[in-house]
Amino acid sequence: MRVPFLNSNQSFINQVNSLNQKQVDLQKQLSQGQRVSEASEDPLAIGRALTASSGKAKLQTYARNLDRAEFVGNYTLETLEQFKEVADTVVNLTNSNDGLTTAGDLQARGYQTNQLVGQALQLLNSELSGDYLFGGANTGEVPFVAHYYTEFLTNENGDYIDLEGNVLGGGDSPVASVYVDNNGDIIFDQALDSGGNPIPENTYVDPATGYQTDASGNPLPGPVSLTAGIDFNTGELVELSSATGSWINIPDSDGNPIIPPAGPDISGTGFITTTRKIPPELIGQVSFVEYTGTSDPASDIAFRVGQNSSIAPFSRGLSNVEYATFVNDLISFRDAYFSEDIDAVKASAPNFNDSQELITFGMVELGSKLQSIEMIGRLNETRFNELETNISNDIDIDIAEAIVKLNGMQTAYQAALSSGARIMNTSLLDYLS
Repeated sequence: MRVPFLNSNQSFINQVNSLNQKQVDLQKQLSQGQRVSEASEDPLAIGRALTASSGKAKLQTYARNLDRAEFVGNYTLETLEQFKEVADTVVNLTNSNDGLTTAGDLQARGYQTNQLVGQALQLLNSELSGDYLFGGANTGEVPFVAHYYTEFLTNENGDYIDLEGNVLGGGDSPVASVYVDNNGDIIFDQALDSGGNPIPENTYVDPATGYQTDASGNPLPGPVSLTAGIDFNTGELVELSSATGSWINIPDSDGNPIIPPAGPDISGTGFITTTRKIPPELIGQVSFVEYTGTSDPASDIAFRVGQNSSIAPFSRGLSNVEYATFVNDLISFRDAYFSEDIDAVKASAPNFNDSQELITFGMVELGSKLQSIEMIGRLNETRFNELETNISNDIDIDIAEAIVKLNGMQTAYQAALSSGARIMNTSLLDYLS
């Protein structure tokens, strides 16, 4: 009868179990490809891996932002390049006005310029995936709102109004549309005498005497001699002709007598003014453009693309304001052609040269941003690979080394079983025999 020692048996079993568990652990590591799978196995390594994984997640977000910024930036740049072509065409027009002599020539240029207005508006209201490129932070609404000339003056509700914006009564005749400035305000021109002098409002004159009167023809104290004023008899603006010595009408731009309204002049300047009636060709055309986007640089949309880097791929708000000015100048340029005002046409050249430079600067700025996107993308990719390597060093297993360890562990396990079997096969009786 064999009587093995209990302590020896338990020690043997513990040793075999330990070797078997090590084999299982190594096999598990090989199947998962990881040296550490739980924090308790190596807290420091797991901590470093979690930090690196968080860094990788940020870099992946940066990569998506970079892709979006590059997509928006490229499209914005392409749009600006087309907008620059419009500006180049306008500058060429300003440099080739000397040969324009007839009304037909000027009108033809007016139609050509009107097409450029439409192209500019279409480009500046470009959108990409639902976002307007030239609205600053306000990417959800049309940034350049066009207002149009109508046959008669109307308010936003379509009601007929007078020059002061008052809604007309049912029996009042509609007021023909007039030219407006870049803000949509009516343009008032001062009525000048032949010497180029403005005439104060409510200045009445009696052509028979040449003295100033009130609206009823009563002479004012003095008497006060005038060379221009409102004829109290007819209400028409007149002046004393230096050539004939007689009183003649001061006409408006269409050659019609000027009849100033009673009371203060509508312009609020204190002088008698006239409005500019628009030609029929402009009815239904854009009168001015209103920029509704943002202009504060702090509100420009920027994408976070790196630890300390951000990219603003949309057109800057301040630049957009200048682009609106360009379009409104272009509208005035067109209106000058249709009004056959060659002096106003020639005076526009400096404005368009400045706008051309501004658009070029916007293109250069966007181009540099796109270059920085490529550079930041490469840096982020390098950092991502470094973090991958760090995680691999902390967590992943060296397969060749693990296989060697497993083979060694299997050999030790087999040796332990073999030696244990020999020990357990020996009893006290073997020693007594």
